Amino acid sequence: MSQPRPILEINHKIRIGPPEFAIEDLSPSYVASTDIDLGLFSAVRPDESTRLARLTEGDPIQVCAFFESGVMRAHTTVAAREESPIPSIAMSIPDRWERVQRREHVRIATSLAIQWEITGGSPDESETAAGEGLSVDFSAGGVRFRTSKTLSVGDGLKMKISIPGCPLEVCGWVVREEEPAARTREWIYAVEFCEIPIEIEDRMVSFVFSEQMRLRRDGLLD
Repeated sequence: MSQPRPILEINHKIRIGPPEFAIEDLSPSYVASTDIDLGLFSAVRPDESTRLARLTEGDPIQVCAFFESGVMRAHTTVAAREESPIPSIAMSIPDRWERVQRREHVRIATSLAIQWEITGGSPDESETAAGEGLSVDFSAGGVRFRTSKTLSVGDGLKMKISIPGCPLEVCGWVVREEEPAARTREWIYAVEFCEIPIEIEDRMVSFVFSEQMRLRRDGLLD
C-alpha cells in the first residue's frame, strides 16, 4: 500500500540499488543533501564495484529507508552522478513510498547466541562493526537481543542466529533500542527481519512452535 511521502533528512540511513534487488542486497548509504525546490536528494555513492557503478541519468533505482512507521521502499530515477564534494548519486525525491509488509508472528522468550555485523554508519567507512549477543525474545519476524556494543536505529544487520539444529543467517533493520540495565551494561535492540526466504521463515516458525510446546510441557507457558 502506498504511503504519504516521508521526509528524508541529511544523514538519514538508506539502502539503494537496482529495482530488481532484494532489500538485503541493496548497498548501504546515507542522504548527503536535499533540495525540496528541485525535488532532488543525493546519497553518498557506495563501493563502485557494485551494480551502482553502471547507473546513469534516467536509470530506475530503488531506495529503502527506516522511518518511525517502519521499513519503507520507493522507486525513483537517477538524476545525475556527482563527484564533488563527495561521490554521490542525485535522485528524484519519491512521490510515494510503500511499507514493506510484515506478517504477525508469535514471539517467545528464548536465549539464542547471535553474531552480527554491520557496515559503519557512513558507507565510505572501511571498517565493519561486528559483535555478539544473546536473544531476549524471538519470532519469525524479528528478534530482540542484548549486546555490549552500541548500534543505532536504522542500522542494517547481517545476523547468524544459533537455533538448535539449524543455525540461520538473516538480514534485518534495528527498529528500536532500550537503554542498558545498570547491572549488565548491555543494550537491548529490536531487529525486524527483511524479506526472509520462505524456507528460512518456515524453519523459524517450526522452532518457535517446538519451543512453545516445550515451555507448556514444563509448565512455563499458559
